[in-house]
Order: sequence, then structure tokens, then C-alpha cells
Amino acid sequence: MKKKRLKLKKPVWFILIFIIFGTIAIISYNKIHAKYEAENTIEYKLSEIGYTDKEINTLKKYYNEAELKSLLDKKKDENLLEFMNNEHYIHSNYNRYLTFMEENRTDIETAIEYVNLNLDYEYYEAPVKVDYDLKNEILVNKYYLLDSDFVPDDLIDVTNKKYFYGDGFKVKKEVWDAYLNMWNDADAQGFYLIVNFAYYPYSEHEKAYNKAKDNNGTVYADNNVGRPGSDEHTTGLALDIFAKGALTTVTFPESDAYKWLKENAHKYGFIERYPKGKEYITGQSAESWHYRYVGIDTATFIYENNLTLEEYLTYYKSK
Repeated sequence: MKKKRLKLKKPVWFILIFIIFGTIAIISYNKIHAKYEAENTIEYKLSEIGYTDKEINTLKKYYNEAELKSLLDKKKDENLLEFMNNEHYIHSNYNRYLTFMEENRTDIETAIEYVNLNLDYEYYEAPVKVDYDLKNEILVNKYYLLDSDFVPDDLIDVTNKKYFYGDGFKVKKEVWDAYLNMWNDADAQGFYLIVNFAYYPYSEHEKAYNKAKDNNGTVYADNNVGRPGSDEHTTGLALDIFAKGALTTVTFPESDAYKWLKENAHKYGFIERYPKGKEYITGQSAESWHYRYVGIDTATFIYENNLTLEEYLTYYKSK
């Protein structure tokens, strides 16, 4: 018995053919449309200029859509990518980096370091608002100036002449407690530490500055007294520390007491605030006697990594 062939009526054939060709057309359209869409994305257009996928992802970390579009009319910016690949790159500083490089003929790494630390500005030229929320890590220098009404909280009067040279002073209680711990351990090892300067009120600094300015001019006052608000002693967190037998700025840097402080102060939360070799960063001449309280963890990190407070706050705290 022969099997009968299934015969499709003509309308069915037309429908099948229509479906097949329609499907092919839709697939082709989708491919063409997808290609069109891809070729009109910012990413594709950046790749046409020469940026790799990795470089495009780097750009997208810092640029919004409008900024990315602005790159499409330019050649590939190799400098920009090199800046962005630096771990300390700050996008808002990019134009300052370029200006600093052009004016000083430096490399990218140097430009980033100097600009991030505001060293592309003259002292006092571009004051930055002090971040009081940093508390013990507050940064005060010739760029970060304290407000005229600033007074640290928790100040105490120190009157025990065993620990200081002079008529007494004020300092924050937390700082003094840490100093006493350090004093006792130093004393046990034969070093008799002596504080000769601590809290310095804004108003007193202002009087000293104005007097120097009136007598000798602004340049002299800026260089020798410093503008009001730029002195760490106004925070109540700084101590000038000397020792018996080494009570001057000449003798103390050569003393064994200084060597002990340099190696141990961080264990109590203090850092040597103005170390030798870092003057271009701190804006201060080296002062082996000026110690700043920042807390044990921060002081230890700064000590172990040979940093200034400026470097720590710019490169590590900000991360």
C-alpha cells in the first residue's frame, strides 16, 4: 500500500515563505540596527580615535557623558591617560597639573604631587577651608588657615613645673595625657623632657603678626611670624619639646633626647611635624622640637611610611 504525500495548499506555502523571509528580514534588521547603535555609542567612537577598552573604562571613571563627548573632536590624549593611571590623580586638578608641567617643565608624577599638596600656589595665595571634622588630624599650614574665632575645646592649664619651662601653658587634655605617658617612659630611660611652648591663641598670634608687619612689612611678617591661623599651636595639639641639657634649637637636634623622641614619639600619638628634607611640603624649616598629636594609629602610619601630615591626608586619608 503506497503512502500518500501530504500536499500543502498554495496559501499555506505562501504563509511559510512569508514567515521564513520575515524572520530573516527581522534578524538582518536587528543585526544592522545593533551595529548602527554600537557604532553610534561614545565607546565605539572613542575606540575609533584610538582608545582601548581599558582606557575607555578609565575615562568613564572620571568623565560624565558630556565630558566624554567633548573628547570625540580631539586626538587621543596620551597625557590624560597617564595622569589618570597615577594612583594619586585627582580629576578636578587636571588643568592645574598641565599648567604646572608647562611652567616648571616637570614630569607627570611631580606635577601631581605638587598640585595635590597645593604647592603650585604661593603661600597664603589660595586659602583652603580647614576641615574641623578631622579633629586630631586637622591640617593647619600656609594654605589651610584656622578661622579667627577658633578655640579648641577641652583645653587645660598646665602648672606643674616638673614638665615645662616657663610660666605654664594650656593644651588639650588628651594631648597632655599622652605626653605624660611619653614623659614617664623617657624619664625611665634617662631623658628629662621639657615643654616650652604649647597652645597659642589666634588673637595673640594676630597681635604678633600685625606688629611685625607694621615694623618690617608683610614679607617679613609672613616669613618670620606667619599669618594668623597658620600656626598649629592654635589647635592645642602641638608641643615644642626640648630636654634638660638641650634647651635650645641648636643643641636639641644634636641630643640623644631628640633621637629618642624621633624613634618613639609615634608610640604615644605624636609626630615630628616639620622633619628635615620635607620643608618644601610643610612650608616650614625643619623643627626637631615641634611635635604634633594625631593619635597613635595615625602617628604610627606616618612614622612607618616617612610621611608628613600633608602627605598622609592627601594620599592616604582621602582614599
